[in-house]
Amino acid sequence: MNSHVQGVITGKQVHIQVKNEAPYSSAQESNVYLDPTARAEYDATSRTWRFGGADSLTAEENRRLRAEKRAKKAKAAADAAAASKKTTEMHSADSSSTLLTAINQAATDLGLASKNMGMGVDVEPVATFENLNGREDFIRRNFTDQEMAYCYSAPHPAASFAGRWAAKEAVIKAISSSSPTEPNLWKGAGAPLREIEIFMTASGAPSVLLSGYPLQVFNRLSLSKLSVSISHSGDFAVAQAVASFQQE
Repeated sequence: MNSHVQGVITGKQVHIQVKNEAPYSSAQESNVYLDPTARAEYDATSRTWRFGGADSLTAEENRRLRAEKRAKKAKAAADAAAASKKTTEMHSADSSSTLLTAINQAATDLGLASKNMGMGVDVEPVATFENLNGREDFIRRNFTDQEMAYCYSAPHPAASFAGRWAAKEAVIKAISSSSPTEPNLWKGAGAPLREIEIFMTASGAPSVLLSGYPLQVFNRLSLSKLSVSISHSGDFAVAQAVASFQQE
């Protein structure tokens, strides 16, 4: 039972207070009607709501006080949003770094980093591909028609694109790490990745089809096999690739 009901039952106050005057003075009337930001404030003395607070305050002072309150609220909201964004970015970076460290450690523990093969790992945020409006040229430059058809038809296209992008990057790293002393293997960071195609096999596992320059590098290094795996962890796509030499 709240205090108002208790007051009504005990006879200390009426159930419904009938107003017999406006919540503003005659001097305030025009300002209240013409100012869309005008707000009533509770007056503890008269136990009712009034516009402009104490009558001694002028309309200009009331507007100034309200403007100051709005500015303080806006600043507090902006500060909270900035702090939240910074925390999210730090958490995202930490999560990506933790994933990459754990995967690299697991690869080492499994003995994949041997002299007979190269290992590549890549982590890509799904958010990278969430909004593709105006990025059609980028997609066509880095994904084949088959890859685009598969990703766009997937339940979550951004996750599919992120997974294939991570796989392409992992393939480059795997080929590079297979021959760490070989200089200038690739054309540069801006080279298109379309010639590294990730497709699904009959079993549903991803596989790699090289063409063009990546295939030339693969053959020049005398590599014989290339395998890749893709997994998703929350907001990230994770890919591992292994480039192997012919076993003697």
